[in-house]
Amino acid sequence: MSDYQTSFPQDFLWGCAIAAHQCEGAWNEGGKGVSTADIARLGGIGKVRQLDDKVDPDVRYPSHTGIDFYHRWPQDIEMLAHLGIKCLRLSIDWTRIYPTGMESKPNAEGLRYYHALIDTLLAHKIEPIITISHFEIPLVLAQSIGAWKNRAMIDYYLRYCKTLFNEFHGKVTRWLTFNEINHNENTTEAAMASAYRVSGIRYDQEYNIPQIAAQSSYYMMLATAEAVSLAHAIDPQNQVGCVLALHPSYAFDCQPETALKSLQCLENDLYIADTLCHGKFPDSKRRQLAKRGIQLDTKLEDDAKFQAGTLDFIAFNYYSSTVCMLDESQYPQGNHFKGGKNPRLPETEWGWQIDPTGLRYALNLMDRRYQLPILISENGIGMEEQLSGSELLDDAPRIAYLKAHLQALKQALTEDQVHCIGYCLWSCFDLISATTGEMRKRYGLIYVDQNDDGSGTLQRSYKKSAAWYAQVILENGELL
Repeated sequence: MSDYQTSFPQDFLWGCAIAAHQCEGAWNEGGKGVSTADIARLGGIGKVRQLDDKVDPDVRYPSHTGIDFYHRWPQDIEMLAHLGIKCLRLSIDWTRIYPTGMESKPNAEGLRYYHALIDTLLAHKIEPIITISHFEIPLVLAQSIGAWKNRAMIDYYLRYCKTLFNEFHGKVTRWLTFNEINHNENTTEAAMASAYRVSGIRYDQEYNIPQIAAQSSYYMMLATAEAVSLAHAIDPQNQVGCVLALHPSYAFDCQPETALKSLQCLENDLYIADTLCHGKFPDSKRRQLAKRGIQLDTKLEDDAKFQAGTLDFIAFNYYSSTVCMLDESQYPQGNHFKGGKNPRLPETEWGWQIDPTGLRYALNLMDRRYQLPILISENGIGMEEQLSGSELLDDAPRIAYLKAHLQALKQALTEDQVHCIGYCLWSCFDLISATTGEMRKRYGLIYVDQNDDGSGTLQRSYKKSAAWYAQVILENGELL
């Protein structure tokens, strides 16, 4: 057997990804509680989604219906199995298991739902990769204790984790603690909604935002480390990762000062991964925070918990790269990513630039820095599309996007010898956009007949990209 890679590994995880709050719907069925995602209204291109304090019966909230996956999942899984999907990254909605987050016992109906879903995936030889907290937190925890502002949140989260690890013992062995954990500290006005989705903190209502952002990130990192140790104790076969949002920031010009600033931005974005992979909160980060007047609430035993609970693999979502400029006033307003526009790259109508080489860059960066197996937990393109009659939707731009990124992944594997174990395309289905709440920003291989106003039949139909991806899986990427 060769000790170097010449193609995709035979056990490579070709998959797709979804999130409960974007697809399930049934927001008040099955004993489910209200989550932070359930009070986010429809936004739009360049618009921050409005957040309410409670559910307004006169408002349509996109997560309340999703794409009705809660009722249609048996047929949906059949469609995925037909494509030959090897894994499905999905999330469990915390409020289906603990409706307020404070219950002493889990909601049995919610557990039955996920058992049936996971059992069906396994029957179709599709491995479930579970995200424990993906952009939703029990609203009661957010409003009563301030969510991740409060150290007490760690215990509520670990009780939830323990329930999942015990319930799905022997069925699920790959877990992800949080989705895009590093977005919690992206608290510019345009990105506050992203930070809220991660942490449940209403930064628009806070005053000492830098202190709260740093402290809540610390608590989530500590919770991740403790969850790793707990998962290993319950089942030594468990493998635990945590998802970062990764968007490489290139220096806009060759000025040394720009290159230095780009490096500093990178280091600031990766200190969370450094902590979770190396088992130690960086001393340099602690000193930087102190210089800004930020003192973290830490305990002596925290250091041992970080050391004992290092990640088994690293996962990241990649959609786009940015450029770093000395003059930040040139950064586009309302952009999801903090950074400038690269004049050499095309972009989607939502302003996300298309950069396949950025994926290869990210893979090399993470592989060399952490020397852990890598899972690409999301990658895809959102486009406006309209089904015309009974014809298969021709989404050639999506195929071109995916092909270019998968070719970059193959180069990273074979030319750079990066250790990547899987690729989860976002997404198998058109679903509610997390950033805007729209349906017209379509990411799926499978078209879902639903509009932003909630009209439509919810009928599913394959796009041409579905057949293309199925062939890639069948050939294990050989002809890319």
